[in-house]
Amino acid sequence: MPFITQELLRKRAEHNECMLSTLEEVSLHQQDIEKIENLDVYCRHLKILYLQSNLIPKMEGLSKLKELEYINLAVNNISKIEGIRNCESLMKIDLTLNFMDVEDLEESIDNVMECEELQELYLTGNPCCSWEGYKEYIVGRVSQLKRLDGEEITRSQRLEARQRVKMWSEKLKIAAAENIQKKAQQDPSEMENAYTKESRVQQYQDMQDQKARDEKRQKENSMFSDFKEFDEKNKRKEPPSIYNPQGEIRQCNEGKYEWLFGESEDKTSVTLDVFLPKFMDTSLVTVDLNPLYVRMDIKGKITQLRFDEEIIVEKSKIQRSTTTGVLKLTMPRSNLSELVQSQMRLEKMREEKAKDEKLAKLTRAQEEAKKQLAEPLQKGVGAGEIQVTDKEFLIKEHQEIEKGTKKLDFIPDFDVDEVPPLE
Repeated sequence: MPFITQELLRKRAEHNECMLSTLEEVSLHQQDIEKIENLDVYCRHLKILYLQSNLIPKMEGLSKLKELEYINLAVNNISKIEGIRNCESLMKIDLTLNFMDVEDLEESIDNVMECEELQELYLTGNPCCSWEGYKEYIVGRVSQLKRLDGEEITRSQRLEARQRVKMWSEKLKIAAAENIQKKAQQDPSEMENAYTKESRVQQYQDMQDQKARDEKRQKENSMFSDFKEFDEKNKRKEPPSIYNPQGEIRQCNEGKYEWLFGESEDKTSVTLDVFLPKFMDTSLVTVDLNPLYVRMDIKGKITQLRFDEEIIVEKSKIQRSTTTGVLKLTMPRSNLSELVQSQMRLEKMREEKAKDEKLAKLTRAQEEAKKQLAEPLQKGVGAGEIQVTDKEFLIKEHQEIEKGTKKLDFIPDFDVDEVPPLE
């Protein structure tokens, strides 16, 4: 019996880059599924769900899908509408060709009335549709409904149905009791060729058995059967699958390489260091990075590690050190809250501000040093405030510069010719 596993959901989420936490639409039709499960665990943000043409007998596992807007369960084995009371956004239900009979109609409509946003309901092909008051009963009770079985409900139809809903409610109880009694008295032999839930399940089992027999016969009669047996014995060992039999992500390290998980300095990313041999050629390493695991093929041996939290594949970086050979993966977290992100941004801004202040302080110190160096010369430019010793020193230094015996230790920001002659 097929199950709704994480692997199956990822295969059906290729349009969303296999990410389940943000998945809004998934198609699981014609998968021979017999139970709705794991959707409320992996796909909390689903809006559109296709489950038609399966073997599902009960509506379950939907109560936590608050954003679900449309569910298609046509051609299944459902006999009652249930499990949708908490689906606050549900607008459309398709239960075409199921097995909802009159004895389950009242409870089903009670559950439908809890979905305040529901606008469309499809029940065509269900046994309850043969009851004479089927449409008026539903229209009269479900006031928010706009379309029933694809037909728009007019204002006059709604008013008339509300006036007669009490009468149809009483008649429904009588019809339900009679139907239950009729089923109890029915001869089992009459049900052998009838289209029932049990017959659909049996038909599926017969098809699976026939398929297995055909495959076995084809294998036995094949002229290449001996060659296939020889090839199967000698072929290379298949690499481990991504998921184990329980549907969980497998963790393995065939090459027995050391590895270490960590996090970036700002704590926004998960890091993974894989300690590869220094002289191993990088072309022998293949990395397949996914939101919940990384799968590495290193010289034909698989190393697969799962993450404790979901990461963003598109923004991740894979680098390898040329000195140590270490393979480093830097993977941003996808589930950081706005508060944590704002705190990290604030901390980063503080660090940048501290760096800017330090740089400004160094710049001021350099400017002060230049100013102190230029002060003596600026004092010499003045007319009468220079001492005799200063004059003699400047005359002597000027003569040495002209003779070429001394060079300027600094470049003044004015022309020497502009300095007035010393007297």
